[in-house]
Amino acid sequence: MANSGGSISAPVSIYDLQQAFGITSVDLMTLYRTGKINPWSKHKPIRHGDFDVLRPTLESNTYRGEQLDECSKLYCGMSVVVMNESTMKQKGGNRGIKGFVEQFFGTPTNFTKTYEPFTYIIPNTWARLADFDGYTSGAKTTFNLIPNSSTAPEYVDVPDGTPTAFTFKLYHHEAAEYNVMPEDILGAIGSYSDWKLRVEVYDSLRENQDGNGYFYYDSALLSTSQNWVYAECDIPITLPAGFTATMPIVFTPYLYNTQNELAVILPQSKSINIEYRKRPRVINVTSIYNGTEWASPNSMVTLDVNAIRAELSIEKLLNTFAIGDTSAYQGMIRISATYGGVTNYIIGYAVERDGTHTQNHGWVIQPYGGFGDEKYQTVWFQFDNILQGQPIKQGAVANISIELSADYGSSWSMYAGFSVGIGFNY
Repeated sequence: MANSGGSISAPVSIYDLQQAFGITSVDLMTLYRTGKINPWSKHKPIRHGDFDVLRPTLESNTYRGEQLDECSKLYCGMSVVVMNESTMKQKGGNRGIKGFVEQFFGTPTNFTKTYEPFTYIIPNTWARLADFDGYTSGAKTTFNLIPNSSTAPEYVDVPDGTPTAFTFKLYHHEAAEYNVMPEDILGAIGSYSDWKLRVEVYDSLRENQDGNGYFYYDSALLSTSQNWVYAECDIPITLPAGFTATMPIVFTPYLYNTQNELAVILPQSKSINIEYRKRPRVINVTSIYNGTEWASPNSMVTLDVNAIRAELSIEKLLNTFAIGDTSAYQGMIRISATYGGVTNYIIGYAVERDGTHTQNHGWVIQPYGGFGDEKYQTVWFQFDNILQGQPIKQGAVANISIELSADYGSSWSMYAGFSVGIGFNY
């Protein structure tokens, strides 16, 4: 018997195929039409115009098959969507690669079409038992993406003033002796060493601003498939200063050959639509100095002087972030003090806990170092003359809110506030 654990070896009998595919028919063409043949097995029957080059004398360079249509050609028995990148864009109605891909899959919000690249195309002329010599039913998909349209998030929150990145990784499950590998297909289309993972990024906001919404990012050249992950592509994401709405971005991953400029649509090349939303950097007020002692902002603090010194816990992000009291600093902190229907805004200046000025009157929030690092950094700011000459009586109450600007004072984000009692007269 030549069927062992889903792998078939010569001599191949119809009984082996009946066992491997769970069928009773003895007709090979009936077997082909069952849809049970694993396309990712390197050895299997393939459609080809020349009988003599088929298995069992098939060499690696004969895995290429006949042209199916203007978009697709057979490689390793599968329909591969491959054409010049510029032609692909034209066929997409001048809507980039995503316009072309949508003709196969549908739109990111409505994947109504069922066409899949890398579909097994059954032989249509003859059938031979020997073509199953080396067939492996457990072969795995070679071109896998992290993330893909099924695993990508719908929304991503981007903290104030912090660029982020969206990363695609191309991987395969395992390097099996009888598995179709990236080199088998890409090496037949062009030199394997010339291929990259490319991601088209469509940004409607930038398109509305300057007329160009399509941008392209490349991985390094593909590494050998002996590596589980053989390509990574990082796409930087930066929200415009002062941006407060959501910014939709469409990612379309595919393969690109740097020499012959051919593009290949992947099994997971469905476009991914992600809404990027700006959120403020987290700031917690941990303690208030009222001129005499430190107190919790969660209880009523009575001010003994016309000033507030605040201990703040500020979220660390991926970038260094400097906060000071002039527009020379990207970050600025102010309070809004409201009493009697009048609101005053007071820019804070950096101090030590005891009230002495820090060097250059600013704090530098360090980047977050990842696991094991503190997520927040403690700083102190002083806010003087918070009532600014208003007629205040002892026992009155003022409402205070902390606000942060991450764009040199152009826009401000409000944080949770607190109330203070007035313990002085003037």
